[in-house]
Amino acid sequence: MNVGHHFSVKSVSEYLKTRAKRHSKREIIYNYLKYFENACFINRVCRENIMGKVILKTNEKFYLTDHGFKQAVYSHNKRDAQLILENIVYMELIRRGWEVTIGNVGKNEIDFLAKKMD
Repeated sequence: MNVGHHFSVKSVSEYLKTRAKRHSKREIIYNYLKYFENACFINRVCRENIMGKVILKTNEKFYLTDHGFKQAVYSHNKRDAQLILENIVYMELIRRGWEVTIGNVGKNEIDFLAKKMD
């Protein structure tokens, strides 16, 4: 999983079909993501339409609850340092009680829209 990148179940399904020669229904992929969320392995971050103030159900992002999981798998991978830092910032915002979404303004991506009621 590419932490901090946009995620599309359709693209995962296409990848499995073309590269791994496995056909997988999108619902199965959604179920696995839900299992990972329920196990507190990943957090789903929804995309928000900045202008319409509506939560969208496409191109969400996922962050690891502990970036040590990625470190354990890939060892000393310095290539993704910016993504690891993004993951750490996301988890710190959540830990401090912020509600976090992502968004776009035109073609520019907003990594974090952080809201706190107080």
